[in-house]
Amino acid sequence: MASKRAPLAPIVITGIAYGLATVLHGSGLIAAFAAGLTYGTIARGSAEEATEMIESAADGLSAVTFFV
Repeated sequence: MASKRAPLAPIVITGIAYGLATVLHGSGLIAAFAAGLTYGTIARGSAEEATEMIESAADGLSAVTFFV
């Protein structure tokens, strides 16, 4: 995953897992957690890029929450 969009992969994968589990009347939380663990196990080398992207997104959401 050398793309600049590669750090979005864990967010997209867990979102798809959550949505699919919800549609199938399962536990979205458990599905997203399991998908995240699976992705983390498979893609250990790119963890630094993903962490940076997730921290940036979290900082932005914190700022939005502060103003709301």
